[in-house]
Amino acid sequence: MSDDIPGYLMRMVGEYRELVGRKTRLADYRALHFRELEESGEEELMSDQEYAIREYADVLMKRLRFHLGDRAPEIVADGHRES
Repeated sequence: MSDDIPGYLMRMVGEYRELVGRKTRLADYRALHFRELEESGEEELMSDQEYAIREYADVLMKRLRFHLGDRAPEIVADGHRES
């Protein structure tokens, strides 16, 4: 399916997948270590980082939807199944 997609868009898809993975790992880490992070004051910093990742991922998805239309979520999801 991705054979007809230009390389720059596939890089954008890869970047989106990487951001989603990073956001998931960060959320998992926060859930496991919330008490320590809260006591040290780092929980707010991690929350800000998670917000920034989410915002950037949203921007990337909007750009992908602009170029790929309704196929964008499907193309992003295909890579998760292939990995």
